[in-house]
Amino acid sequence: MDDDYKFDGDVEAGSLYDGSPSGEPSFRRYMNKVQRKKNLLPPWWSAESVRECLTHGRNNSWSNLNCAVEKSDIIEHYGHPLMPMQLRMFAEQVYGTGPGGQSGTAMLELQVSAEQGEGFASTMGVNFANMGL
Repeated sequence: MDDDYKFDGDVEAGSLYDGSPSGEPSFRRYMNKVQRKKNLLPPWWSAESVRECLTHGRNNSWSNLNCAVEKSDIIEHYGHPLMPMQLRMFAEQVYGTGPGGQSGTAMLELQVSAEQGEGFASTMGVNFANMGL
């Protein structure tokens, strides 16, 4: 959602970006979308899993739904500079489009190549203009 706000200026109702005191309403809608997509969640995922996510989002950790999480927070928490991109690509599977309305297919191929240890990977065909990179 932070990407939608930064790249497109989109503000979702019930989110921190529209001035709501909590992002929980928006997070609930997101989780509903995720659950409707096939093969995005593990087979053991249940309604209890959603409740656990919401409980975790209500505590005072870095993932508190009352605070916006920035790219640097994600990198610090997961200890990996590519984690924000991986979350963007997951969100693309949920929403059907990437930041700025772009397809993340080329970036996904680049990530897979890097994870397989293939070193240099071509970024030809990737338009970084609207991605804030």
